[in-house]
Amino acid sequence: MKLAFIRRTGLFFFALLAPAFLIQGVAAQQKKVDSKGAITGTVIDQTQAVVTGAKVELINQAGAKQESQTDEKGNYAFRGLQPGTYTLTVFAPNFGTKVFDNIALTEGLELNLEVTLEPESAKSEIKVEASSVGQVEVENATVSGTITEKEVVSLGLNGRNFTQLIALAPGVSNQTGQDEATVGVTGSVKYSVNGGRVEYNSFEIDGSDVLNTGLNKASSTLMVYPSLDAIQEVKVLTSNYGAQYGRTASGTVQVLTKSGTTALHGNLYDFVRNEAFNSRNFFDQTRHAPLYRRQDFGGTIGGPLTIPGIYNRKRDKTFFFFSEEVRLEKTPTQYNQAVPSLSERGLRMTPQGIQKNLITDFSGKVHQAFDFSDVCPIPGSPESFGFSRAQFPDCPADPIKPAGGGLFLPPVKWIRMHWPFLTPT
Repeated sequence: MKLAFIRRTGLFFFALLAPAFLIQGVAAQQKKVDSKGAITGTVIDQTQAVVTGAKVELINQAGAKQESQTDEKGNYAFRGLQPGTYTLTVFAPNFGTKVFDNIALTEGLELNLEVTLEPESAKSEIKVEASSVGQVEVENATVSGTITEKEVVSLGLNGRNFTQLIALAPGVSNQTGQDEATVGVTGSVKYSVNGGRVEYNSFEIDGSDVLNTGLNKASSTLMVYPSLDAIQEVKVLTSNYGAQYGRTASGTVQVLTKSGTTALHGNLYDFVRNEAFNSRNFFDQTRHAPLYRRQDFGGTIGGPLTIPGIYNRKRDKTFFFFSEEVRLEKTPTQYNQAVPSLSERGLRMTPQGIQKNLITDFSGKVHQAFDFSDVCPIPGSPESFGFSRAQFPDCPADPIKPAGGGLFLPPVKWIRMHWPFLTPT
């Protein structure tokens, strides 16, 4: 009977938890789908009549091909597309082939391309630049700014931190207070979007949240800072974005990393900053510029993942991309820290060097005197009437005060340790 009850209870809890996991999985899958792009449109002729049965071919930068046909209304659609650069080609009987090249599709962008076919004798190829297509979004009212791969690599950044680039988007201001952007625990991603609070932003790399909100005592940094050479694009959503990005109340920064292609490609880099390249400040006391060394080196490699003769023989299915970056820094910093004096450590300076500060008390015993008179009140002094921890914060121990008030009377053990020459008989 008890076993049957346990089984029924377990089934009951499973029935309650199953819908929750199912909803969570559907929501995650929905966000994953929504984060991808789409290319849709209509194929018409010169008289504005729709062209049905036209063949539409879409090829990405890796060479992967997708095909579709226009329906009875002349519409075509390619959905669930990864961000990148595409080529769209349209074929139809008795019409010339029309090619749209260099179509830049960013994350979450639904691009509408209307294709007008001309008679076969007037075949044409149209070059579509990313700068002219990527900014036109007629499917939604999202206000955003995109930093392309060329801008990410070409713009000089003090610190090689990609978060510096989001200030290029309209309405974004830098609130980090850092001239040389750092990474890791000391990094900062405090950017205000349209006047919003800096802690209300969201940072995603390939769809994963990477904002660090307190780990390792970091106030506002990222758990992952991808190398600039590994970034395909950076997109900043400032307002009116969809519900799939509604986790925070301010801006959303989306970073898309690169992918491998059909050919093997890679690069190596090394950025060096050294005091040998710097000039000496007029007020410097040294003959040369102060020590200042920064070295940032690394590389990337990407290509097809294939097993010769067995898998991916055409090198158009599976790809890989690897990036590694190393930073070396060597810069002197000022560091001031108070240390106990010789008297506080029970020592004194003598012609023979540093010796123990030995004092004979009233009983004839020899003690090592630890003199804290510079940080603790001397018994009988005006400061000893009512000991104040705020006035003597570095005093090693609080003297015991009389329960009924009165004069400051520290215990004999405390006096012997700090002022043995004042030990009462």
